[in-house]
Amino acid sequence: MHDIHDPGDTDGTDARPVRGTLQRFDSFSDMKADEYRYWHSRPVCERLAAVSELSIEGYRMKGMLPRDSGLRGPPEAS
Repeated sequence: MHDIHDPGDTDGTDARPVRGTLQRFDSFSDMKADEYRYWHSRPVCERLAAVSELSIEGYRMKGMLPRDSGLRGPPEAS
């Protein structure tokens, strides 16, 4: 893994602010291991919020909106 930063000018007077850190991995398994470590370092509530957000965005991409409540009631009798 290699960190990539934006050094700006070589004399350091006009260095642009870096919005994030890019990482280059030597293999896919190294990348997945880093991703796994990151998500396990986050609190459970943050991980659940991310899963919920991805689920909602997935429905939106399909042109469907999920129900307001994520809770499913008993099946309705016909």
